[in-house]
Amino acid sequence: GTVDDYDGRRVPQDIEALWKEIARNFQAQAGRVAGRCCYAEGSAKGELVWHAFYKLGARSCLAEVGPWASHRSQFMIASLRGAAKAAGKPWGVFFAPWGPEGCTSFIPLEESSWQIPPETWDKSIWPIGPDLGPSTALQRRIFFHAYLSGAHTLHEEWGAEGNLTNWADGVLSSYGGVTRDLLDFQEHAGDVGEPFVPIALVLDATVVPPFAIGGKLQHWLSPRAIDLDWAKVKDALYPQPASAAAKAASELAQREVACYAPSPYPEMFDVVPSDAPDNLWSSYREVISIGDGHAPDGAQRGPVDTQIARLNAAIEKWSPLKRTGDMLMQINFRAGDKAWIIGLYNPYGAYRGNVADAGSILDEGCIQRETIHMKNPVKSARILHAWPAGSGIERRGDDLEATVGPGGTLIVEVL
Repeated sequence: GTVDDYDGRRVPQDIEALWKEIARNFQAQAGRVAGRCCYAEGSAKGELVWHAFYKLGARSCLAEVGPWASHRSQFMIASLRGAAKAAGKPWGVFFAPWGPEGCTSFIPLEESSWQIPPETWDKSIWPIGPDLGPSTALQRRIFFHAYLSGAHTLHEEWGAEGNLTNWADGVLSSYGGVTRDLLDFQEHAGDVGEPFVPIALVLDATVVPPFAIGGKLQHWLSPRAIDLDWAKVKDALYPQPASAAAKAASELAQREVACYAPSPYPEMFDVVPSDAPDNLWSSYREVISIGDGHAPDGAQRGPVDTQIARLNAAIEKWSPLKRTGDMLMQINFRAGDKAWIIGLYNPYGAYRGNVADAGSILDEGCIQRETIHMKNPVKSARILHAWPAGSGIERRGDDLEATVGPGGTLIVEVL
């Protein structure tokens, strides 16, 4: 904006006044580009506001994902996916390679597409270089998770040049190796179905969207009932981990865990704004309202603790499997042949290093294993993607014994 934009304005004193300022600013910026705009944000401010920005005119919304940008990112993505369905608009994931320390960049700053003078960075608290930023293990989890989640687009904050060691030779960096693996997966794995989300959590769309408890706004504005209710739901989905890998992970590796936190619950829900069209509600098998605000006809209502119990019961009821672990789990369904595509992600045991080769240092003590019992008879099971070496499955009747290496990604097809 410009200085004139602030003439006559006052600091908001409540959440409604603050939202008016946010909406005003977004629409002013959108007007400068003839409405060709999107909204991109991380979990601290953006995880439950997507529906509102679609209404303000955003053509797409992007979940900013990275160690500094987002925690428990899969919850934010479930919220964005539901809002995009309600709006009938696309959505994507915006990879931010910032943190746990600095930002990943192989290209010298003076050659970066950001076009920011190097001395500006030298004076800042944001160091940049090839040995900084997240591990390629986390980058891989972000990329593959986004794809299986149904994201329409994947964006790279630092620019496409992160995929190269330098402009002149066109040699892939370790960062670029992960991008290549995703493109190869898309080409060879074929149809990976659609996210299996039989459950809708209803977000009251008639009030100012909830803000994150523990964020900066809480030091300024007191949380409302809707803020507290959603914080409680989110905490319930991510109980304190008790796995051996959680205890074995080094301090360096622990710094990347929060971005995609472990959860014993498969990702089987969308967060859907309460004013979504009727035909969208009919696509869900259970609709559970959070809070006592606006909700569609037929939604299950109750105190937040009751709704959390209903969510847990619905996940157990509709899941095609039972499990013994708490690695991140995605479930996709391919209608054509009734195949299940299951993604498992180990958040423990990787941090940035070995930059010229793999881009990750792995803690071998953080290998995770769990048993997945399919509720219906298994005809076949095959690996679509497994990283690092040693990750895989062993089928024993209707049970799959899964092994996922440190920081690893495992995607399997089950018929």
